[in-house]
Amino acid sequence: MRGHIGAALHLGMSREKIVEVIIQLAYYGGWPVANNGLRVAQEVFAELDGATGRDADHDQ
Repeated sequence: MRGHIGAALHLGMSREKIVEVIIQLAYYGGWPVANNGLRVAQEVFAELDGATGRDADHDQ
């Protein structure tokens, strides 16, 4: 999942769209799957923010 999220960001997909896609997983895989995906996405976003010095809450 981490690799797919990273690739999507690299290809220009916004974080918001990635979250929307993961939420759609709830319909097919159930909320536990979607919640796990959202947690992984949050971790990936935090890692990227830390690596770039970006603060996602303030830098847009």
